Amino acid sequence: MNLLLVLLLSVSSFALTREGQYYESFKRLVKNATMPDVSPGMVVASPSKENPNYYYDWVRDTSLSMRALLDHWEKSRDPKIEKLLYTWIGSETRRQNAPTFSDLGEPKYNVDGTGYEGPWGRPQNDGPALRAIAMIRFARILIDSGKRDYVATHLYTGVLPATMPVKKDLEYTAHHWREPNFEPWEEEMGLHFYNMLVQYTALTLGSEFALEMGDGGASDFYRSQATELGQFIRVNFLDPKIGIRTSSLVTRGLGYKHS
Repeated sequence: MNLLLVLLLSVSSFALTREGQYYESFKRLVKNATMPDVSPGMVVASPSKENPNYYYDWVRDTSLSMRALLDHWEKSRDPKIEKLLYTWIGSETRRQNAPTFSDLGEPKYNVDGTGYEGPWGRPQNDGPALRAIAMIRFARILIDSGKRDYVATHLYTGVLPATMPVKKDLEYTAHHWREPNFEPWEEEMGLHFYNMLVQYTALTLGSEFALEMGDGGASDFYRSQATELGQFIRVNFLDPKIGIRTSSLVTRGLGYKHS
């Protein structure tokens, strides 16, 4: 038996099945969302505290993590995950009202829930859109479960200025999608295909959800902004020279990314 075959057999004996990998990833995700020294409802990007220090909560990462937990909870109805989701809603509501350098575009927070005050690539405007997408999904499941009152008192009401998390994120996205901001790698200030795509998704879903919640004027406004944003994406992110979508329209960056 040659060495390569021995190595392959050794690796395969330790390999997880897809189901095993799912639960291993799920376990680690939950651990990052329940660190004992982290404010409840926040998710640390990584347990690493040095070289690099990722022991912060990024709005983007937490929104995507909670969306993953939501997918799990929708099937399992695990009460521990349900508690995490409700705790996340409370945490996000508090920090939306906390002072930061870039309002809802603030990218990351200290683990005690306060805004990070050091220099950073800000704003990052995909965060509010991703949070709105996840919260709208949660709200619809709750409504289907007979909990519309909770949604109307904790997630969305049609008053302005906005007082609830989904409405705040949709208003922010609708009014700021044209503005340069940083992409997920936090290196380039500009308009970015990914950021604008999630903003488009949030406004499209938000228009439908606002109508469901009896907020027809906002529904029309979000729909009009989604239409304009969608047209902007179609027209501006296609590179005619090579026939593919480009990732960013950069106005200021670190200088070593060109497409």
